[in-house]
Amino acid sequence: MAYDRAEKQLTVDEMFDQVTSPGLASPNRYWVSFNLPPGLTNTGVANDSLGGVLDSVKGGRPGQLTADVRDIGIMCNQMSFPGRTMQTVKNRHIGTPFSLPYTAEYPDVNFSFYLSNDLRERKYFELWQNIMVNVAMNSMNFYKEYVMPVHLMQLDNTGKVTYQITLIEAYPVSIDDVNNSFASQNEVSQCSVTMAYKHWVNEDIK
Repeated sequence: MAYDRAEKQLTVDEMFDQVTSPGLASPNRYWVSFNLPPGLTNTGVANDSLGGVLDSVKGGRPGQLTADVRDIGIMCNQMSFPGRTMQTVKNRHIGTPFSLPYTAEYPDVNFSFYLSNDLRERKYFELWQNIMVNVAMNSMNFYKEYVMPVHLMQLDNTGKVTYQITLIEAYPVSIDDVNNSFASQNEVSQCSVTMAYKHWVNEDIK
């Protein structure tokens, strides 16, 4: 049945209210929450050898956005909510061929971090990768030892979480270069990290 535009016609004021009443999302109002995986206890790395990185980055607390929260996410200057693509296959049954979905595909997520003077943000993900692989022996740890959920949140102007997704079984698949140069004396060093994961869920509709 065709849509009849005469069924409902909004006035200009009604259209304005529909846009402004919930408010518009701002791309600079967000929070990311990380936590190191359980395999940390099997690495044999002492806390004091990390330059205080474990004491300064506490994660796993989605929604608790008070001023005293210490989290690696506070230094995250860029992130994105990942998409989801349904992979399809052509199907035909007496008529015009049509597409049927058979699986979902999830892209890796990229994060960018400002770096403290001791590069503790980079150390955090270096440690995480050390939990994944024994660099000297080139042997991999058990999967469940190095994966953790990562929480991505959209905030409103008051700091309230209005949207949240969780990356399930995430881990840092790559840590990018940190570039230094004499010409960048007035800039802040940054490091990009790419996270792989199994899939993501929307916390409101999972």
